[in-house]
Amino acid sequence: MIPASQKSRIDAAAGIWVRFFAKVYVVASVSLIFYKGKMNHPITSKRLRIRRFERGDAEDFVSFVADPESTRFLTFGEEQKSREGAKKLLDVTIASYDSEAPLMAFAVEHKESRQFVGFCGLTPREEGVVEIMYAVMPDERGKGYATEIAATLAQYAVNQLGYRRVIAPVSPEHEVSKAVALKAGFRDRGIGQNPGSSEVVRLFVLEQEQLTKRWPP
Repeated sequence: MIPASQKSRIDAAAGIWVRFFAKVYVVASVSLIFYKGKMNHPITSKRLRIRRFERGDAEDFVSFVADPESTRFLTFGEEQKSREGAKKLLDVTIASYDSEAPLMAFAVEHKESRQFVGFCGLTPREEGVVEIMYAVMPDERGKGYATEIAATLAQYAVNQLGYRRVIAPVSPEHEVSKAVALKAGFRDRGIGQNPGSSEVVRLFVLEQEQLTKRWPP
């Protein structure tokens, strides 16, 4: 049984991740970041490795939070934009991985250089459906990494975790986000309400059967 104090910290961290990914570079809103099972081994694609956050990621994470362009749409408290707040969020996230309530929020690095590229995660919705989220560091944008992350994580969600559908709600004004979803194999289902909130979004969907025909990472 997870101690109540740790569960409370994990719940608080989940809420912070929700706000963080609410309107960031290439992702829409998220409601909860717990998931079934644990990712004990990294997920790899052609160029990237998706892995658990490590404490050594703090400086890169802080630099993202401090970037005005990356955070200008966020309903995110000043505390979380500080060095201390960002490090606290990482500490709780890292501690959750081996608990009974792991947070499905992970770092992304380049396989060869181990350069920190960004971060991503999955959020369960109704039965058989999971929402994808991903963000790329400012200096790493324009290299196709977002597409690679999205496609890799979608395959992991279906092939390893057993989900039937992966969704990507995107803010309508984010043209880059929409292009990423399409390149990763998602289909545009038009404007509607975000399944996790009252926000109006453009919903992109990737079905299980599509993954057998698409772009293996």
